[in-house]
Amino acid sequence: MQLNPPIALDRRVRKSRQALCTALLYLLLEKPFEQITLQEITDRADLAYTTFFRNYSDKDALLKDLAQTQIERLLDLALPLFSAKDSSTSTLSMCNYVQEHRQIWTALLTGGAAANVREMFVRQVESRADQWPAQPTWLPASFGSVILSNITLDVLALWLNKAPATAPNEIAAMLAKFFKVIDDS
Repeated sequence: MQLNPPIALDRRVRKSRQALCTALLYLLLEKPFEQITLQEITDRADLAYTTFFRNYSDKDALLKDLAQTQIERLLDLALPLFSAKDSSTSTLSMCNYVQEHRQIWTALLTGGAAANVREMFVRQVESRADQWPAQPTWLPASFGSVILSNITLDVLALWLNKAPATAPNEIAAMLAKFFKVIDDS
């Protein structure tokens, strides 16, 4: 499973970080983030314990590295498309991306770090507030990004966890309807 670490890093560092991210990903499918130990991560990655600290300051930094790239890619895909009147294109693009990276997103949204990932997602959305289309006047600006983020993440998590046979276009259509309701003034 390729998580595409930054190219500027030394090859050994990239390989170590890739192994640590992959190990954390699989452990998140098994148990809550808080219960995962650094020893379990390094054992699963087949790396020395000290190698972890050459790459990350703590477990939270590793999670941030794993989730940050995925969140950025998802938002990069969706944001330009949300400026259109119809959000169907952007929601379909998001759902197709999540489907293509289903294992990673299942771990991020339904695994032991879901609350942490949700916070990161909302922060990313808020940091890009200037890129979103104007929100309806009836919705306080401070609520909009949080509400839209939570609706999106809840629908995606339910899809990944409880309705895996549902096609991406069906989930995208559902999300587009939520966004339409929010957009109606």
